[in-house]
Amino acid sequence: MAVTYFVLAWNSDADGHTLEDWEYGSVHTPTMGVALRADDGGEFFATWEQAEWDFGMRIWEGPPRLADHALGNFIDVTEHRLWKPLLGRPLEVILGPDCDGGGRALAWIELRTGVHVARLQAGELDDSDRRTPHKTLGLEGVLVEFDTAP
Repeated sequence: MAVTYFVLAWNSDADGHTLEDWEYGSVHTPTMGVALRADDGGEFFATWEQAEWDFGMRIWEGPPRLADHALGNFIDVTEHRLWKPLLGRPLEVILGPDCDGGGRALAWIELRTGVHVARLQAGELDDSDRRTPHKTLGLEGVLVEFDTAP
């Protein structure tokens, strides 16, 4: 399995653009979405979506659905230490409740294998104090939070 993050790019005087920071310990911020490619060739893309007045998560079968300029802003995280325990074995996918009860965006998407969990949620991380960043859920961005199940 392969995992790719799609992050925002910001203008920079040096090289035209830089990717935003995305790694904050057990929380990652692939702002635009996460692409998963299974060993059998299946592809899935999880991104944030607005449902009525709430932001939630949406998972699509197939490659990332992003504008061309956003497709170039990616980071392969397949070998990342927090993803490795989840890869190479069957994943249980648990879908959170609908945000609006109408079958649209989900509150969260959880990928689980054994005791290892990655939860994809719509939200943003305030890293103005990198020692104690805090998350705000229900915003226009993607957060991946890693945990060990009880």
